[in-house]
Amino acid sequence: MNPFSTPSHGTLLFGERRVSPFAVLTLAVVVIVLFFGLVLPLFSVLKNAFILPAETYTVSAGETWEVIEELTGGSYSAAHLRRVNPQVAGDPVPGSSIILSPRRFSLSLFLMTVSNPVYRSVLFNSFFLGLVVTFLCLLVSLPVAVVTGRFSFKGKSLVNLLVLLPLVLPPFVGAVGVKRMLGRFGLLNLLLLKLGVVTESLDLLGGGRFWAVAVLEVLHLFPVMLLNLQASMAAQDPSIEEAAENLGDSGLGLFWRVTFPRLVPGIFAGGAITFIWAFTDLGTPLVLEYQQVVAKQIFDMVQELGTNPVGYALVMETLLLAIAVFVVGRLLASFFSSRSAGKGTPSTFRRPLGDRHTAIFWVAFGLLVFLAVLPHVAVILTTFSGRWFMTVFPDHLTFDHLRTVVNHPVTAGSVRNSVLLSLASTSLDVFLGIAIGLLALRLIPRLGRIADVMAMVPLAVPGLIMAYGLMSVYGGLASNTGAGFLRSLLSLIDPRINPMGLLVLSYAVRRLPFTTRAVAAGLSYVPPEVEEASLNLGASPGRTLRRITFPLMWGHIVAGAVLTFSFAMLEVSDSLVLAQKEEHFPITAAIYNMLHRLADGINVASALGMFAMALLLFSLMLSSRLSGRRMGDMLRF
Repeated sequence: MNPFSTPSHGTLLFGERRVSPFAVLTLAVVVIVLFFGLVLPLFSVLKNAFILPAETYTVSAGETWEVIEELTGGSYSAAHLRRVNPQVAGDPVPGSSIILSPRRFSLSLFLMTVSNPVYRSVLFNSFFLGLVVTFLCLLVSLPVAVVTGRFSFKGKSLVNLLVLLPLVLPPFVGAVGVKRMLGRFGLLNLLLLKLGVVTESLDLLGGGRFWAVAVLEVLHLFPVMLLNLQASMAAQDPSIEEAAENLGDSGLGLFWRVTFPRLVPGIFAGGAITFIWAFTDLGTPLVLEYQQVVAKQIFDMVQELGTNPVGYALVMETLLLAIAVFVVGRLLASFFSSRSAGKGTPSTFRRPLGDRHTAIFWVAFGLLVFLAVLPHVAVILTTFSGRWFMTVFPDHLTFDHLRTVVNHPVTAGSVRNSVLLSLASTSLDVFLGIAIGLLALRLIPRLGRIADVMAMVPLAVPGLIMAYGLMSVYGGLASNTGAGFLRSLLSLIDPRINPMGLLVLSYAVRRLPFTTRAVAAGLSYVPPEVEEASLNLGASPGRTLRRITFPLMWGHIVAGAVLTFSFAMLEVSDSLVLAQKEEHFPITAAIYNMLHRLADGINVASALGMFAMALLLFSLMLSSRLSGRRMGDMLRF
């Protein structure tokens, strides 16, 4: 018996199940939000990338079809012009507009981006950046995963906490600290000058911007790879390694022939997410002023949506590659996971590491965490620095920049905007997450699973692509409509007039996987028998939801909501693309805007960044406590 399907009065027949109107209404809301916030923007990008717009021509006096043919260089014959303008009898009327070529399917935009050396270069650079970041993340994560997965040592529990620090320190904010550290008159240059290592400051962020971006992204993303590798290590059957040791295998040979092949699922799962993140990251290259990536090119083309269709081709190429990498990574992870699964059960026994090797591990791991935290330490120092010019450290400390954040109209307004936007999008996500969870696990399992898969799509679709699609659909929607009620209504979702409504929708769709997974985890702990007992005692389905189901899963719902809220506060791509006026800036847009302010711009941007870091760290800790899950488990999908 389906506990939320009423057996008689007020039901609708859906296949062989009787489903309550509540289920149908819930499904309708989920479909509408996902359609307007996900499907429609992606379809707009797809359509504009492959369908060329119609070309028109304004006829001058005395021009016939043959004259127009000559004026266009013979590109369009008179016969062709008559065929595509069947409404015109005889020669065209002067002052009228005729069609030179109708809308048509074409790969010309793709061929243009491939043949153009500039676009080809940025695509290659972004792809190479993704590969470099993924490889380096694997390189630094693999030893940590093996040591923590196979050995016990002093302070091991601290490793699982420290490894999450880079995740709560956004690279967009860290890039502000990198500019302070590696600039021509930054901390490192001045320290080298003071020590006499160099005689003049080095341009560390000149030719080396690619590696600055790559290293900063590695320091932020290696925990994603590490969490997936640790999951693969935990799922391994130790009896296989024991059998190999009994046959004489040991050391590196045992690792490469036995252990490493069974880590492949985690490598593909973590590698896919890492690659997509690095390939489409906008914030880090933007702050470090590295132009040669596809994300920066797409960002620059937002203002040319109506005049330059090449941006759609770049967006579509980026989207197709990102989805391909995500799907292939998931399929390969699933394939190797099934092949590497052992018959035994994972053991909790861990070999002692030994004092000498423990010390070596802590030195190496401590250096890695120190490097990951260092840019953000620079952000904190910059926040409280008074005068910091041509000196290794600030001359004095001050709270003035924090006061500026509170009093300046752009920064204070950005905090208010981010809080309101995040609250609204989180509320929508909570509703959608609960609706999708109930549909998939209680109401309409088949359709609910489809909705659940759609809710996970934003994991594979980069935020920049979503923002570009939303802008292409809703940008100028109200501007192209006459005055009246309809224009006022459309202005609520037209980002060129007021992006707040669209930002709520985009934030909600982007962070929907968090609440969906949290609700699914909560529902899995609610036995259906308890709900059936409530119904058998005469309670209605709605009362059963309120009194039985929701109280049992409330911790997971709140945890997912807190996580959703905190990450919405730090959304970069949607904020930078959709919010184009200062009064509408969220926090991330204000940080980027403040970086271009003279005198104390970098200090105020750092103060905002520090606020964002503190908020995210607090939210993760609160979410972990409410859900009873480790923070690392909440960030693994």
